[in-house]
Amino acid sequence: MIVWVALCLAGGGDLLEPPPLYGFADLEEGQEEKDIVGIEVFALRTHFDDGLKIEDAWGVGADLKLGLGGPTRTWLRLGYAGWNTENDEDRLPSEGVWVRQYRAGVGFDVPVREVFDLGFWIDGGVYRFRRDGEEDTSPYVEFLGTVGFRPVPNVRIGLLVMSTHTQSSFNREHTHLFHNYSAGPSVEVRF
Repeated sequence: MIVWVALCLAGGGDLLEPPPLYGFADLEEGQEEKDIVGIEVFALRTHFDDGLKIEDAWGVGADLKLGLGGPTRTWLRLGYAGWNTENDEDRLPSEGVWVRQYRAGVGFDVPVREVFDLGFWIDGGVYRFRRDGEEDTSPYVEFLGTVGFRPVPNVRIGLLVMSTHTQSSFNREHTHLFHNYSAGPSVEVRF
């Protein structure tokens, strides 16, 4: 404001026309045209398909994301998620089970208002199921939806919802198709 008054007095501005005010949307505009990198960490509560014979569990993960484009941003992601759970005690002897997911995907974010966005993704990769004496590595495909809030332009707080489809012979004699469902919070920092 002091600079504006000084410019006006020096003949460089109009006293009747105030200086432009920049809001949150104006700060975003400069960033939306360039590619950005993000790191997203998340926690997920997963309902594993009953056919896998393992208990539902909380897991954690992280994705490295590369965002390309403008306001509706296309993303590439590469990441990892892991759960430590156990066999379903009603169906098998109690034993620790480790589930790991190695992930790669593509998706896009659609801005809604100035600080919210919706994301739609498709991921693929491999699940690794393991317990003492048995293990299986299985391909999967995953559909993921997100809702995010950005309190500042480079930080996104969100909710992830996933539907994962895999085939596995873990805890079984033959390979079957399974559907796991997950939901949980996430935090992303963009650079």
